[in-house]
Amino acid sequence: MTLNEFNLLSPKEKEVAVMKGVFLERRYEAGQTVALYSVGNFFAELWYDSTINEVTMLYGFRSPERLLPYLSRLRFDWQIP
Repeated sequence: MTLNEFNLLSPKEKEVAVMKGVFLERRYEAGQTVALYSVGNFFAELWYDSTINEVTMLYGFRSPERLLPYLSRLRFDWQIP
């Protein structure tokens, strides 16, 4: 799935697509859990509010700047030769 295809999905379809991706990391912001996933050739953030038990936002992106809040916590299982 491409980012453009993802952006055309309904909110519920986006949630299903993100859950098929690879979970990378989570963080907390504004009282919500924000989970980062790798989905195809882009990343996605799923915002979850546990007080109402609901996904409140889903963002797909490729911008490296959007990864900054996660970089100190991500671990990579590969080595540079």
